[in-house]
Amino acid sequence: GLATPGVGFVGEAGMGKSRLATLAADLAEQSGNPVLALIGSPFHTDAGLYPVRALVEQRCGIERLTDQAERLSLLHDELQANGLAPDSAIPLLAPVLGIGAQHGYQRVRAEGTKLYGRIVEAIVGYLLACVDGGPAVVLAEDLQWFDPSTLDVVRSLLGAKTGRLLVVLTGRDVGSLRNLAPVEVFDLPPLSEAE
Repeated sequence: GLATPGVGFVGEAGMGKSRLATLAADLAEQSGNPVLALIGSPFHTDAGLYPVRALVEQRCGIERLTDQAERLSLLHDELQANGLAPDSAIPLLAPVLGIGAQHGYQRVRAEGTKLYGRIVEAIVGYLLACVDGGPAVVLAEDLQWFDPSTLDVVRSLLGAKTGRLLVVLTGRDVGSLRNLAPVEVFDLPPLSEAE
């Protein structure tokens, strides 16, 4: 199959690239297809996998004040609802949500790069399960604020070769988008209201 197509919009802050990306997402939603948004935050650039954590928490219904045991149970239900085996996925995904093993799961017996690779793989597996092989859009918004781990997740998604996934990326600098994968990049001048 073809590699996952990626489309990138690059431009200065406030020039309309988010609106374009959001429109792409809205079109997908109107046609009944899922959209997963990974959104970079200037306040969490060094928090590993922050955009992933925010997305998973939102999908699980986890809020800031949800306690750890409840977080774990919501994650369990979300994985099950998407046809994933909670027992193998939880030990890899719970740490991403800041849920410690003392709340009821077995710690993974790998470490370092091996563990890291398995966590990225589990995240990509989860995201692909959420879109269930159907046509879907993954919106990777504000790449300039993604931590290296989240960039690895995006890179894996771009290489997933499902042929049914469009990854829409936005960022302030062309280099960061082009380094990810073969992505079609539109370098935008500031857009007018009408555009």
